[in-house]
Amino acid sequence: VVSVAWQDAEGEELTIEMWRGDEKVVEDVLKLSFLGPIQYEPNVEGITRVRFTTTHRWQAVLDGLRYRLK
Repeated sequence: VVSVAWQDAEGEELTIEMWRGDEKVVEDVLKLSFLGPIQYEPNVEGITRVRFTTTHRWQAVLDGLRYRLK
C-alpha cells in the first residue's frame, strides 16, 4: 500500500516505473492521500528494476512492500 503521512501532501503524485532489461514496461502514476492508503498490485513478470518518484518534495510511504520472483 502507498500513501502520504501529512495533510499538506494531499494529492501528491507517485510515479512507479518498471523495466525488463533496458525496456520500460510499466509507468503508473498514483494520486496519494493522507486519508487512506492505495493498494497497488501490478501483475508484471520479469521485472529487473523499479523506480518510485514523487512529483513534489513530499515523501511517499510504502508499507508492506512485497515482491515475488517466479
